[in-house]
Amino acid sequence: MKKSMHEIRKIFINFFINKNHVFIKSSSLIPYNDPTLLFTNAGMNQFKEIFLGNYKNFNFKKVVTSQRCIRVGGRHNDLNNIGNDEYHNTFFEMLGNFSFGSYFKKESILYAWELLTNKNLFNLNPDKLLVTVYYKDVQSYNIWIKNIGISKKNILKIYDNKKLNISSNFWQMGDTGPCGPCTEIYYNYKNENNISLINNEYLKKNCLEIWNIVFIQFNKLSNGKLLKLDKPLVDTGMGLERITSVLQNVKSNYKTNIFKLIIQEIKNLFIKLTLNKKFLYIISDHIRSCIFLIYDGILPSNEGRGYILRHIIRRCIQQGYIIKYYKPFLYKLVIPVINVIKLLHPYLIKKNIYIKKIIKKEEKKFIKTLGYGLKILNKKLKNINNKKLDGKIAFNLYDTFGFPLDLTLNICNNLGISIDNKEYEKQMLKQKKKSRNNKFKLKYSNNIIPSSIFIGYYKNKCKTKINYIIVNNKFKKKICNGEKCIIFLDKTPFYAESGGQIGDSGYLKNKNFFFEVQDTQKYSKSIGHIGILKVGTIIINDNCIANINIKRRHNICINHSSTHLLKKSLKKILNSNIKQKGSLIKENYFNFDFNYKKNISDKDLYNIELLLNNYIKKKINVNIYYKKKKFIKFKKKLFIYNYKNNNNIRLINIENIFQEFCCGTHIKNTKEIGIFIIKSKIKKSKNIYRIKAITEKYAINYIIKKKNNMNKILKKLKIDDNKLDSKIKLILKNNKKYKKKIKEIQKLNIKNEINLIKYKSKNINNYKIIISKVDINYKFYKRIINYIKNKLNYTIIFLIFNNKNNYFLIIYVNECIKEKINSKIILNKFYEEYKNIFLKNKNFVNKDGIFLKKNNLNLNKIKNFILKKII
Repeated sequence: MKKSMHEIRKIFINFFINKNHVFIKSSSLIPYNDPTLLFTNAGMNQFKEIFLGNYKNFNFKKVVTSQRCIRVGGRHNDLNNIGNDEYHNTFFEMLGNFSFGSYFKKESILYAWELLTNKNLFNLNPDKLLVTVYYKDVQSYNIWIKNIGISKKNILKIYDNKKLNISSNFWQMGDTGPCGPCTEIYYNYKNENNISLINNEYLKKNCLEIWNIVFIQFNKLSNGKLLKLDKPLVDTGMGLERITSVLQNVKSNYKTNIFKLIIQEIKNLFIKLTLNKKFLYIISDHIRSCIFLIYDGILPSNEGRGYILRHIIRRCIQQGYIIKYYKPFLYKLVIPVINVIKLLHPYLIKKNIYIKKIIKKEEKKFIKTLGYGLKILNKKLKNINNKKLDGKIAFNLYDTFGFPLDLTLNICNNLGISIDNKEYEKQMLKQKKKSRNNKFKLKYSNNIIPSSIFIGYYKNKCKTKINYIIVNNKFKKKICNGEKCIIFLDKTPFYAESGGQIGDSGYLKNKNFFFEVQDTQKYSKSIGHIGILKVGTIIINDNCIANINIKRRHNICINHSSTHLLKKSLKKILNSNIKQKGSLIKENYFNFDFNYKKNISDKDLYNIELLLNNYIKKKINVNIYYKKKKFIKFKKKLFIYNYKNNNNIRLINIENIFQEFCCGTHIKNTKEIGIFIIKSKIKKSKNIYRIKAITEKYAINYIIKKKNNMNKILKKLKIDDNKLDSKIKLILKNNKKYKKKIKEIQKLNIKNEINLIKYKSKNINNYKIIISKVDINYKFYKRIINYIKNKLNYTIIFLIFNNKNNYFLIIYVNECIKEKINSKIILNKFYEEYKNIFLKNKNFVNKDGIFLKKNNLNLNKIKNFILKKII
């Protein structure tokens, strides 16, 4: 009997628990405190700080995990492989065992071999397993030969790539830092007992990599030297889906028991349609990713992780369009798929309705957008003569409506139309250049620049030294007047953007230069000062004064402390355990995002403002202190860091109100806030609100401006503020009444015009034609045309509207003769005939018709042209 995926995972975990390993549950797909990663993409991510040697109080030397992973975006991106091969998934589980200074190569290899080949465990045929080792790793090679007894024919030594000077069997965390050789285990699908020679080509064609064991034994320096670690580490990874495919004897992840059930649910949903393999693979893979991303708190958006989720959902909808299914469908799979995988992931059941709602909302939104794009594409395709779509049109559809190129390609291929790919790529390149010019970001290995010493909690100014200068992602020894760059200092008072608080601005200077710091950002543990050299020349190792903009910092501090007070006020007034979902803290305002399931009334906002202003009035001290931290459970937060050190947690305490962990900068007393005002409240998404607030002088200016505007309104209405409410109600009531009367008059005018048009019809060449002047606003042309074509059944309608002493010409051609007479062709012919007059007098053509000056042409000429030259 074949083992299920759930059983395989259980066997793996129990095997290592019996070898004295501690089982640690999977961390979130959102990496904690790691800006270098978009998603958790490997089992070692949650232990990264241990590998780097930054966490000393980790008490477990042997660990086993089954880690949820996503590989979409960033360095590891398998999105485009989905549907094109059998073994890649965007979401997968990584089985892994880790040694932090306990066992090393021999035990790791023995454990792997025992688990894979033992008859009571995975029971794989040893002859079907091939191994790779790094060519310099003689120790691992000898263990495989002497201790395991594997044939030399079944081992492949992997050498360095001569051009890149790296090997696929030598693992590195970055250009510098922890690294070491690895040994890989492959399953050989080919039925050959005696392999004369294995090489990379043989492995790619006939084998599947199932386990990678990394031996972290060196620290790589910036000069390329390898220093031996005092305590070597082991990091292994085996994809649960892959090993399941091997143990279930199927040559595809998508033919394993879990995927077979998911694919069956998809087939049940599209029972009347023929579904190809690519469609089934993409939908079955993507629905899992969507479920887990939303479960871990990610919502569709236009940036970062939310953008990836949105992209995955939209890719599914696109597949629906390819099979000509234009309705939301992905959300219908949420509950069936969770029921399939609930044995593996029982915690998903609690959020199944929530996940379903999020996906449904996003699907509806994108389908509406795609609908606009599809209409435009169809219109463009109807007017193509050379069977080739302009690449610019395809790009604009993608850029404006998110209409994917492969969807455009699919629609065009069905009509025998090609796309100008060169023009599309040209437009895409322009857009990328534009995006790059709008961003000033640094890309480099995390470990090249050492951590900066931050002293900005206590000082606004200090003497320091220029350590590094980076211009356009390249290190420079010197920069001159006018150059933009990022500068890294020995120590700095500048706070780098984090925790919602924006980075400081200010200046660096000495007698030779003046550098304006426009922004401060974190790059791993280094603090980068982004700005422009206004005067002089800067050279590496120059000494200088670093000085922040104190007024701006103080305003930011006011707003940061206010976010904490707002959070407390929200909890108290709304009587709910609200959770912060993000913040943006600037000098002139701040945004605070939070979850709340009910509506927030104006009265609620008033009470929140009142409570917070009472806190300000009480002049409460804001205290910052450090507290010794204890180890925190893995299922919550594995590590907590702050600028001070790794042993203390930085806490903000506002007396008798609250105490919270925070690394931001703060005021000393609530009286410094002055006044607090909620400027706006918006609902960002389901159950997520955003409050925008202002404080101190910005709040005072806002009140004064509001008061002045109110006085102007009262003056114009000639009333005092006591009567304002009743006056506005009266105005709105009268406005509603007048609007109703205007609509009635418009309807009457339209009806009268239609009655007049009836008597101006002609029968020419078996065509029933109306050519008429209409004396009402051209904005009502759709209503008139719809009435005439539906009620009076005319073949060609040509109307000339009076538009404020100008004319608007519009034509409608009935569906039954569109192949013979095209309305756009008629308008273009008319335009070409009188082009010179149009250009001279600045007339123009829009998508519906032609605008022209009244004195250009008389109406008889227009009628004659239509009758003689076109019809």
